[in-house]
Amino acid sequence: MTHPNEFEPRMRRAEFFHGVRVPDNMWTIIRMDGKGFTKLTRDMDHPFDDNFHGFMIAVAEELHTAFNALYTETHSDEISMVFPRNFDLFDREVEKIVSTTASYASVLFSQAIEQFCTFDSRVVIFAQDKEVVDYYEWRQEDSVRGAINSWAYWTLRKDGYGKRTATQELVNKGFSAKNELLMTRYGINFNDTPLWHRRGTGIYWKKIEKEGFNPMTQEKVMATRRISVFDEKLPMKDEYRDFVWSKLYPE
Repeated sequence: MTHPNEFEPRMRRAEFFHGVRVPDNMWTIIRMDGKGFTKLTRDMDHPFDDNFHGFMIAVAEELHTAFNALYTETHSDEISMVFPRNFDLFDREVEKIVSTTASYASVLFSQAIEQFCTFDSRVVIFAQDKEVVDYYEWRQEDSVRGAINSWAYWTLRKDGYGKRTATQELVNKGFSAKNELLMTRYGINFNDTPLWHRRGTGIYWKKIEKEGFNPMTQEKVMATRRISVFDEKLPMKDEYRDFVWSKLYPE
């Protein structure tokens, strides 16, 4: 029979991953992805649905604010939040970080869309500033690829192509070929589509001046406060890299 004083420690030791923490002084990104969202969005507008986009922004902005991220980006069904090197969210425990952020996103989106939805969550860590900027450039490139794929596929579908034939039509076609297909066959200039289709949406903090009243001096005063804003007109390439860099070290 196990001695009572040994039983609990032995059980605690089995919670091996509970002790895994984000190393000190590392940039930490939390990325959440919707699960089964292809089926969820089946009856929505395509290639992009404004209501779905609005739900994703609302959820991303709530997460950004609730967890005090430095910068948050969302496109398609994913959300990426970056935190400062010295963040102390859940004592940096990886299990708590991923379980809480995923469940929070799931609840918020389920409430917004009025049906049950789930997100998963992962932790990404980097030692260097440049790697964080690289990450967000990579996610924006993913957004562009997803956008051209969606526009090409759903344009074909609306033209009468079935799922299989539309997919086969695009097999082995790169960005330029899909862009040409849209332009030459359907007169659609991909560069004229809404920027958020292609580049995603950024959420960050902005300082504003607001007039207040000092009851002690009976005078009007100006106070600085911080608000979260979302940006649907993100720059690209080097300009985007500079933009992300500025969010890592806000004034």
